[in-house]
Amino acid sequence: MLRNKVGVLALAGAAASWSTSALADSVVVLDNYTVERSDERDSDEQPQTISFKDCEENADVLFPLNVSLTGGRRVLEVYVGPESCLDREVRNNDCRVIYGQEIGADNPSIRIPSQEIVGDGGEDCESSLSSGTNASASLLFAFEGSNGEPEADGSDVLQMSYDVTAPDPPQVTGLGQGDGQLVPRWEPLEGEDVTGYRFYCQESPTTQEEVDSGSFDAAGAGGQGGASSAGCETSIVPGRRPPEDARFCGEQAGKTAQRGTVTGVVNDRVYAVGVVAQDVVGNEGVVSNVLCQYPKEVTDFYEAYTAAGGKGGGGFCAFGYGQRANAWSGLVLLGLALGWARRRRRRA
Repeated sequence: MLRNKVGVLALAGAAASWSTSALADSVVVLDNYTVERSDERDSDEQPQTISFKDCEENADVLFPLNVSLTGGRRVLEVYVGPESCLDREVRNNDCRVIYGQEIGADNPSIRIPSQEIVGDGGEDCESSLSSGTNASASLLFAFEGSNGEPEADGSDVLQMSYDVTAPDPPQVTGLGQGDGQLVPRWEPLEGEDVTGYRFYCQESPTTQEEVDSGSFDAAGAGGQGGASSAGCETSIVPGRRPPEDARFCGEQAGKTAQRGTVTGVVNDRVYAVGVVAQDVVGNEGVVSNVLCQYPKEVTDFYEAYTAAGGKGGGGFCAFGYGQRANAWSGLVLLGLALGWARRRRRRA
């Protein structure tokens, strides 16, 4: 009889222990969290990665949660730092609390500003934390215990990627002329995350004569010319971000691209042009060296030929030299006639 009572008590204790464990408070961060930016990125542009622009604009990150609570409501805390942040014995200054709010068990979503995740809540997104391609922050989601410390039991960890470092600028080697366009050329970059190049333009009071008297290296028509950086008046500064009065005037996709087309420019007006590199999350770097040039109506080969006196129509068999063409035609007909006469004499 005693043995049966002991067995019943043991089973009851085990059941109570399992029930307490099963009903323990917990929080799980779902995978479909989103950065609430004004311009959405495509799926191949890593939409869940915080960019420099996201941080600069302090875009909120929306984290959907799956919460299980035995009681009514509890305070949820979110830390940035290693998992040791949940252990008060080894916690250090690397642990930062970026969220603390009472929540219920209705599977809520919480918002955290991106500057809190990438930086320290300030606006300096580039230097608040060590940054770079494929960097990440460890986010620890835990309930606050009765002693005011976070509870490791039932907590969750999320690694969130960020990239707030833009590629270095390319070296622009020339700025060709075209009809209503300019053609920048550059040395392609070797960075792994470079996806293309963007162009910024600004009309300059510099004259055509000043451009032509500078380091201009014309290499032919059709957008093959060089450009001048001497005496070019512009507020676009190499090594800095494009100023607000600079206009986006074209782009070229591709890491290995070496040239592109600047559009929206007017013939015979001088423009300063700079090139910036762009990475997979849309970070734009600082401006390259700046060149000045003016678009102009170009002359192709046939236009140059006819302007020089040529009268051909461009066909393979066309004659383009007036009376000379008639003379050559006569010689050809005379040769044919002589050949026909010789064949008749031989037959006779």
